[in-house]
Amino acid sequence: MPEDFVESFLPRHDAAHSRFVAGDPEPWLALWSRSEPVSTFGAFGYLGTGREQVEAIGRKASARLSGGISYHNEVLGVHVQGDMAYTAAIERSVAPTDGGALKEATLRVTQIYRLEDGQWRIAHRHGDIVAPGRLGFG
Repeated sequence: MPEDFVESFLPRHDAAHSRFVAGDPEPWLALWSRSEPVSTFGAFGYLGTGREQVEAIGRKASARLSGGISYHNEVLGVHVQGDMAYTAAIERSVAPTDGGALKEATLRVTQIYRLEDGQWRIAHRHGDIVAPGRLGFG
């Protein structure tokens, strides 16, 4: 099952997140767990628990980024054990915020996943913005 997570789920996640940055949150929201608990601590400062809040936050954040033109997920660490997995990653995107000019953004992201009915699902996301020049030590 670890191979399925890395080779099948992560590419689907990245494609869905590209759509999210472009202003279409639905493919990304479809990847979220159908079971509680779910939670998100988003880069815009939004936080929520429960599927209803996570969906509302996802739609609001995606709308703020609408018009994004690129997304890249650099997975730094992944671990799969049984029906749970996590990733630690650096996400880079180019998108406007609230209809402004296109800007590059870098996020540090940790996500936790659950295997439900044979499908990997996101159970928790924590993302925060990295200040320019602040990746790594120093």
